[in-house]
Amino acid sequence: VRDGDHYIVDGSKAFISGGAVSDVYLVMCRAEDGVVCLMIEDGTPGFTFGKNEDKMGWKCQPTCSLTFEGVRVPVSNRLGGEGDGFKIAMMGLDGGRLSIGACSLGGARQCLEI
Repeated sequence: VRDGDHYIVDGSKAFISGGAVSDVYLVMCRAEDGVVCLMIEDGTPGFTFGKNEDKMGWKCQPTCSLTFEGVRVPVSNRLGGEGDGFKIAMMGLDGGRLSIGACSLGGARQCLEI
């Protein structure tokens, strides 16, 4: 919700890679005019982390939930314009899919060679 020159963020996100160890988080939030991408810094009041997930694989990167309770984020921490968040998220996923594909192929190759 927009409140003057801030956004007020309430809610949670589950299974976040790099949760609780990063300094800055890019969070896609629903707003009045669509999805916005907000940069939220670790230590911001009301921004907390859940316990680390006990995963079967990919243990080198911690994963946890993020919780937002009345987190005030300055409008200056928004990436792009109002409603650009979904487009920004899709651009990030494009690069991520290539990385995951490459890692998966390398892991499968190593399994065949063992």
